[in-house]
Amino acid sequence: DELINWYIMEFYNLRLKDLNPYVLLDTLKQRFGEELILLCHELPGIEINKEHFCHRRLLADWIELETGIVIPEVSIDEIGIITTTETYDLKPKIKKLIRKY
Repeated sequence: DELINWYIMEFYNLRLKDLNPYVLLDTLKQRFGEELILLCHELPGIEINKEHFCHRRLLADWIELETGIVIPEVSIDEIGIITTTETYDLKPKIKKLIRKY
């Protein structure tokens, strides 16, 4: 838990603190279109731990805190069917560590 908290703070301070989420989303939409998917090779899992920690989920939860835009966790099967899946919620940790919200 301490390592995850440290990573959240470092990621926030190095990548997110000075980033405007609306500008980020607009830039992504201009480059890749309206339908965006944040990809990662990590398995997010249902519970947060060092084996299942994903920086993409951290970015998605930060975007939701900043904008209210919900970015669901999805999976795609072999034939292309997309389903939403449950995962951990980093928003409480982000709020606690960043103390900006």
